[in-house]
Amino acid sequence: MVKIFKSSAKSKQIKQKHVELSIESLDQLSRGVGRVNGKVCFVAGALPGETVKAQITEDKKQFCQAKLVKIIHASPERVEPECPWFNQCGGCQLQHLAVQNQIDVKQLRVDDLFAKSGIKNLPWQKALQGESWQYRTRTRLSTWYEGKHNRLRVGFRQLNSKKLIEIDQCLVIAPLFSKLLPDLVQTLNLLECKKHITHLEFNSASEYKVIVLRVLKALTDKDMKRLSAFSSEHKFSLYLLDDNAHYTAVRADESELFYQIDDLHVRFGLSDFTQVNQQMNLAMIRQAKDWLDLKTDDCLLDLFCGLGNFSLPMAQKVQSVTGIEGSQSMVEKAQANAEFNHLDNLSFIKRDLNQGDALAEIDLAQFNKIILDPSRDGAAKITQNSHIWSANLVLYIACEPNALVRDTQLLLANGYQLQKISVIDMFPHTSHVETMALFRKCK
Repeated sequence: MVKIFKSSAKSKQIKQKHVELSIESLDQLSRGVGRVNGKVCFVAGALPGETVKAQITEDKKQFCQAKLVKIIHASPERVEPECPWFNQCGGCQLQHLAVQNQIDVKQLRVDDLFAKSGIKNLPWQKALQGESWQYRTRTRLSTWYEGKHNRLRVGFRQLNSKKLIEIDQCLVIAPLFSKLLPDLVQTLNLLECKKHITHLEFNSASEYKVIVLRVLKALTDKDMKRLSAFSSEHKFSLYLLDDNAHYTAVRADESELFYQIDDLHVRFGLSDFTQVNQQMNLAMIRQAKDWLDLKTDDCLLDLFCGLGNFSLPMAQKVQSVTGIEGSQSMVEKAQANAEFNHLDNLSFIKRDLNQGDALAEIDLAQFNKIILDPSRDGAAKITQNSHIWSANLVLYIACEPNALVRDTQLLLANGYQLQKISVIDMFPHTSHVETMALFRKCK
């Protein structure tokens, strides 16, 4: 059963009215885009080519937002969402669109962004795709304590809202956790401290399954014993996360968490960034190797290297790899991963790559190939100085297409050509777009 809990914040009410409109495209949040009296109107849940009836919920000077009321003419690409909470939950925005069409929409979105910057006829390659369900190895769920009924509710936030949608399963997380969720919520509601639990996280990136509870107050012995017994019964590790970002083990089956890249073990901590879709991570690494055409005499520079997700497997193919990362902790863990896997042609350096002079003391002439895997902010500070790079190939993995377009313009201006580009379906059924692009230095 769906239960929606409203925040106490008051919102401005407008006179609601129904309108009929044709949907022309999808925006970056996967909302249908049409026009009402010449004004852009966003309709969540509507698809291009559809005619819909919608209810205006927000009317601004330059645009309006509307709630889908009825589909008058449906797109042939529309499918029935498999999740019963699709219309409320903010986790997935594209379940009503066939999976292959989701890829087409994402590629078109990137195409349009490039075209607006004057870059057309992109050299698209086949998209990287995997399983579209049960793919998430890490998932955070929100909680809400309902004092009136002395009950802890667990679920996902509604899109752009503080409302919580209570769920008892999820089709995109690991099956173990989806099946466990009802019993877990029941157990949490037996705890004396339940009102102090702010969220929980499922982590199946490692072969060891982990649940983390964010708790604002120390647990009683009784609560600790109850949680320990539950985690032991269902064979998962359980940690508590306090206000000081400190983890306390209630029950732990492992001394080190790790995921595998072929024969490599990549160790990580509970707070470390890892890709949430391990199947696509492996496919992405394989494609990166292929596109870079790695040779035994290559010297590779891995910027924003993290734990060594790209550095480690690349080091098995080349002469040397130098990884650069802004976090000293991640640099130390990456180096430890190299040593654990008996790779002696790797070195890691701490530099803030958001600073323009981050590579000033690095001998860039020694590297003939470069990997860029930045956060959503992109790599503008680095790519603006790409005119001094000696690398003949640059591989860019982007989790934000706007940043990719901006940084591509810098690379093109500094003597590189875009050779290949593909969509990586890292987050099926969502509006998130992951992209890989290969650049070659002009002769």
